[in-house]
Formats: sequence, C-alpha cells, structure tokens
Amino acid sequence: MENKNVGFVFAAVCAVIILFGLSCASWAVDVPAKLKDIPIFQGAKIEQAMDMENHAMLTAKVNAKPEAIASFYKGAMEAKGWKTFFQAEQENTRIIQFQKGDQMLQIGIQTDGDGTTFNLVVTTK
Repeated sequence: MENKNVGFVFAAVCAVIILFGLSCASWAVDVPAKLKDIPIFQGAKIEQAMDMENHAMLTAKVNAKPEAIASFYKGAMEAKGWKTFFQAEQENTRIIQFQKGDQMLQIGIQTDGDGTTFNLVVTTK
C-alpha cells in the first residue's frame, strides 16, 4: 500500500472514531470559539465539539450529580447576564435554556451508569 493510501485510511478511521463519540486519549478537543465565554464544569472531560455557522456544541462527561451541574450553570450564566428562558426535568434528563441578546444557550444534562454527560449548544439568531 502506498504512503498516501495509508494516510487516507488513517484519516477515514479517525473520522469514524470522532463521529461515533470515541476519543483518542492523546488528542485534545478544542472548545469552539462561540463557546469560549461559557465556563466548563470543573473536572469535565470534553468528548466532542463542533463549530458551525450559526451554532456550536460541546459534549462533556463528568463524575458529578446533575443537580450540581445545573446549579453551576444557572449561577454562572446568570452572573454573565444570561436569563433563564426554559427549564425541564424528566427521569434522568434536565434541560436548561438561557437567552442573552440574539444568542440562545441550551444545556442538556443526562445521567447514566457511567456518570453524567452534558451538552452545551449555543445558537445565534
């Protein structure tokens, strides 16, 4: 196999790994520019991030109670001038939406046997 084919195969395998939410331990996930002003819960491991035209998202996992994560984000975002727009809780999922100017931030918090996963999604109108 030629070297350029090896590089292509490696890139394709890495793309598949990223798409399925797996991570390579030696790779750091960059926080999208649109989320730079949003604090990341202490101890959270960022598993996936995407930056798109009008929105950005980040998925992280942490060993913490969902109540602690929700409380952290409510306090932190309100201190930064964001207003709580919507809240919902059902079984093992919580959703909190904030609004500031032309931006909307949604935080989804899910628990499972391995810890707590949360998603940050910011959208600009």
